[in-house]
Amino acid sequence: MSEFILNEVYTEYLEDAQQLVSRANSPSDFNYAVNELIEDVAVNSSQIFHNNNLTTTFQILLNISELTSRSLGKLADLLQTCFRGACESALEALERSDSDIYSQVRTEVEVYGFLVQWLISALAHKVSTDDNSGGKGRSKKDVEVENLKRYIVGLMEASANIMDIQQLRAIFGTSQDHDTFAAMICRAAYRAIETEALGKDANVRDATFDVIIAGIKFQNQSNMAHSMLLQHLNYYEHLSEPVAELLALLYNRENESAVSETIILEVSQMHFSNTDSKAPKAIAMFLVKLSQLAPKLVLKQMAVLRRLLESDSYAIRNGIVDSCSQIVVSISTTGDDGEHYRSQIEGVLELVEERILDVSPYVRSRVLQLFSNVCDLEVRFNAHFQQTANMAVECLNDKSGLVRGRAAKLLQKLVTTHPFKALHGAQLNMGVWKDRLAGIEVEITDLEKSMPAEVNGAYLDPPSDDEGEHAAQNDVSENLEKLKKLQLTQTYYKDAIKFMTVMKRAFDQAEVLLFSKVKTEVMEMMDMFVLADAYNFEGASSGIRKMLHVIWTKGNSDEGKEVQARLLSAYSKLFFEAPLSIPDAEASMYIARNLISLTYGATLAELASLERLLCVAMEKGIINALVVRKLWQTFGYTQGAISRSQRRGAVIVLGMLAQADAEIINVGLETLLSVGLGAFGQKDLVLAKYACVALQRLGGDPKLKASMSSDSAVITALMSIVEHYTEDLEWFDVAAQSLNAIFILAESPEEVTSEIIRRKTISTFSEGSSGLRDIKLSQLLVVVGHAAIKLIVYLEAKELEFKRLKVMVEKAKSGEAGGDDDMEQIGGTSEDDFSEIITSVREREILYGDNSLLAQFGPLVVEVCSNNLKYSSETLQIAASSCLSKLMCVSPLFCQQSLPLLITIMEKSENPIIRSNAVIALGDMTICFNHLLDENTNYLYERLHDSSPMVQRTTLMTLTFLILAGQVKVKGQLGEMAKCLENPDKRISDLSRMFFTELATKDNAIYNGYIDIFSVLSADEELSDDQLKRVIRFLTSFVEKERHVKQLSDKLFARLGRCETEKQWKDVSFALGLLPHKNESIQGVIAEGFKVVGKV
Repeated sequence: MSEFILNEVYTEYLEDAQQLVSRANSPSDFNYAVNELIEDVAVNSSQIFHNNNLTTTFQILLNISELTSRSLGKLADLLQTCFRGACESALEALERSDSDIYSQVRTEVEVYGFLVQWLISALAHKVSTDDNSGGKGRSKKDVEVENLKRYIVGLMEASANIMDIQQLRAIFGTSQDHDTFAAMICRAAYRAIETEALGKDANVRDATFDVIIAGIKFQNQSNMAHSMLLQHLNYYEHLSEPVAELLALLYNRENESAVSETIILEVSQMHFSNTDSKAPKAIAMFLVKLSQLAPKLVLKQMAVLRRLLESDSYAIRNGIVDSCSQIVVSISTTGDDGEHYRSQIEGVLELVEERILDVSPYVRSRVLQLFSNVCDLEVRFNAHFQQTANMAVECLNDKSGLVRGRAAKLLQKLVTTHPFKALHGAQLNMGVWKDRLAGIEVEITDLEKSMPAEVNGAYLDPPSDDEGEHAAQNDVSENLEKLKKLQLTQTYYKDAIKFMTVMKRAFDQAEVLLFSKVKTEVMEMMDMFVLADAYNFEGASSGIRKMLHVIWTKGNSDEGKEVQARLLSAYSKLFFEAPLSIPDAEASMYIARNLISLTYGATLAELASLERLLCVAMEKGIINALVVRKLWQTFGYTQGAISRSQRRGAVIVLGMLAQADAEIINVGLETLLSVGLGAFGQKDLVLAKYACVALQRLGGDPKLKASMSSDSAVITALMSIVEHYTEDLEWFDVAAQSLNAIFILAESPEEVTSEIIRRKTISTFSEGSSGLRDIKLSQLLVVVGHAAIKLIVYLEAKELEFKRLKVMVEKAKSGEAGGDDDMEQIGGTSEDDFSEIITSVREREILYGDNSLLAQFGPLVVEVCSNNLKYSSETLQIAASSCLSKLMCVSPLFCQQSLPLLITIMEKSENPIIRSNAVIALGDMTICFNHLLDENTNYLYERLHDSSPMVQRTTLMTLTFLILAGQVKVKGQLGEMAKCLENPDKRISDLSRMFFTELATKDNAIYNGYIDIFSVLSADEELSDDQLKRVIRFLTSFVEKERHVKQLSDKLFARLGRCETEKQWKDVSFALGLLPHKNESIQGVIAEGFKVVGKV
């Protein structure tokens, strides 16, 4: 090549590098050519212009894939060394200001610069090819790629050396030639990192950044940087964060912000669609990283970046929120000039707070995360504290579980970092703080009264020479100062109470979220209540009690097990473990008292959940024998005064723990009988009831159960408590639990029960008891009814036991020829024969047998129920209707005969308790004798509109169970269930919502009944338009299958043309609008509106 003109050569290279060697012969061995080139050029770099060396170098670079790794390394070292030498020559010439050699130095710089950029590009391409290839020899290729990266780093460092020469322009003839050279070097750097493997390599990236930064700083390459970096952001996802790192280096190290500002401005003007995922994600990553590394730079540009908060892409909005978070945290933690930027940071917080209304749950959750990060800062933004708390509470109602979980975390952060610790510590009990506020307000009032009315005017008068006046002014000044302090304290107290009020709302919503289907959310709510208890919040105890029900979370998944474990851990911290400050000798009593306190005011549901939790705790060894001993001591304490609630709580907890270990009751059996069923029990029937429950736990031990004959101490005590006369209505519960215990523990429970009934009958109808006959008859009928039900259960248990023994006999026969007589008798009876005998006893003997004791009471109970005017006692009627219901569950014949009477009672009785019991009874009979009740289920549905909310609720619960269990065939009655969604009683509406949610999991249940439900709802004139729309919207949300949507749309569309009134038309069109159908003709008809005016 006669003359090297960079502009021409570089242009040819960019168009087609092959043109540069089109007229030259190619070497036969490129590796040998490299060695020859090194021999010529290594000693004197100017030899590149002789012996056709430049053309040879071009040919080598064009065929770089032919080189061995060793030859490639030699070539890279050669060009790097020569380029560095050219750089040193340029520096010497510039230092001596020797313009005579500028031309020679310039040519050498241009040639080696061109060769280096070509080699960098070739190596980058080779890295990309080798990195993407897989298969065998992968480890060898990895080594080669690392070597290639090392060569590129060396070449980049040489390039950076030339770009660092500030007077480089002087050795070029024109500024255009200089700009061409600088752009060529920088472009090679930009192109290199476009290869993902190089862009992600820290060493390559750092070396590349040095080239680019020097180009911007010294060689006027800002415009190229602007265009190339924007290109990288748009097309190379892996360069999002590296570009941010480069701009941060420019700003932080070189104090250069122009390029960054223009790029940020360009980014702020970009438009992103909601369907685009890659570009918004890349830009978001860039902004977040830049905010982390150069927060002040981004903060200055926030005025333009805020436009992106209105972008259609949630990823971009997310990125801006995250950027704001990085800015706030980074600047606030610097400490030196955080206060200087405080007003700007507060502006950022206000900007981000607006995004809590964003349509995307991901953005809303990031907003909450930002404020959580703010809580961790040492710099406090108390002006936003109350507003942040209100925002977090509102987000607990968010439809997204992700947002609700973040809100719970934020509330916990707000509690742990609250600003009200300065005067009285961290505790936040509202009652205590209200007392403090009342006290400070009294002080303020007293102080204001003690000050003269014209105090302000007197205080502003000029000083007087009079000593008395001077002293008075001093007193006024002191009082004013004291008043200001008191008023500040008053404001402080009010703010604290305001926060506690907000948290009370949070706890109310958290109680609801404890039963969320999102398990992580449930755990967050539990953590919130544990924290609230630590800070002594009012309302924490209610949530902690509600947490008990979480124990029923299904543990067949990892999440379910984690929820149960978290609950157990929470209760262990709160109740099952003593503080370290309590001595070991007192720890057991402390825990025992905690366990007893859990029973105070507990509902039946809470007690059931507590029992399950304590069983799990016992199984895991969390509650030890010392605690059990203290519980027995509390229960059996008779030497002094002890509250009824404590004694009751002790026996309740002992009964619960005995579910896991029946030996607990056996150990204290004597105490249980003497206290629970003795004098204390007869005075406190609630105590006696739970003593009976505790005795039932002995049924878990076959040895104990087998030893209890009819005259044993336990059975005798149980009989005695049932026979004990009292007018206390708690007796009915005691009798039921006593009979339960008898059927579990007694060898012959039917004989024991018969004896009880005989004695109660004699007591009821004996002379001299006429004045007490109503209460005695009520007690007798309750015993008869409950005994009948327990007898059925007992017979079913015997039938199952027979079948079990039958299986054992069959196995024994197959193994041994011999067997005892009892076993042989069992073996000689078929299962069908035994089942027929049991069925015959149940249906014909119990209520109709000549020798049956219970047979005598069927007519009696029918007589009492039929003549409610004659037997007008409310207690007697409740007992009689309950007894009637239970006897009807025994025999289908008695059920059939008495069914009209029960239905009449259910419809006509004025007592809601009787009506509720009748509803439950009909539900039980539907399971027992489905064929008898099949035609009478409409009577059940009618009770959904009962005047009593209690009856409505009972009916809805009964129907929910029957329908979901498949015991009732649903026809057109689902519409009546759907109306309950708008019931003013929240418990009823919530139960109805739960019913339809569960029903939707059944095969197409909502779809199959949709049209019937819609017809019932649309025809109900008492249902307002808004109520109808809410119900239809809720039910339509369960229709998800495209086929079902189409079919329902067609059915409703056909109905649209038959609408006779505008209301009907609006109802149908609303339902159609909720279905995501694709039928354009439906849209056209709806758009035309209602056309039928009326009929003549």
